[in-house]
Amino acid sequence: SKHATLRMLLAHVAANDLELKQVDITCAFLNGELDKELWAAIPPGLESTYPGKVLYLRKALYGLKQAPKVWWENLCATLEEHGFHHSLSDPCLFIKDCGNGKVFVLVYVDDMLIAGNSADVKAVIDLILAKYEARD
Repeated sequence: SKHATLRMLLAHVAANDLELKQVDITCAFLNGELDKELWAAIPPGLESTYPGKVLYLRKALYGLKQAPKVWWENLCATLEEHGFHHSLSDPCLFIKDCGNGKVFVLVYVDDMLIAGNSADVKAVIDLILAKYEARD
């Protein structure tokens, strides 16, 4: 996310007396499904256990070039499924129109700031916790 977006969101939260919560996704990159076939060598120390074998990767791992992209696509799909859309000025800011106003989700890799009225913020946190392992 851009610093200007963060400052704007914090100013909006303060001016409108909104609730602001932070959520950290644990092992975020492991949530992404790989879209290509990817094979890896057996880690050192296990070659003798599985001689001549390789590993077929189904999920993204930390250290893979594709891991951040796959995580981002997974997160975007989840939020868009639930009515969020990207801000035109910053793709890391997701906005959803609710009956009582708007709820905002600002994403930086695996950390999120969620702002809105109490009920909407709780609903978004429940959505995130249902889909991903996270700490709020």
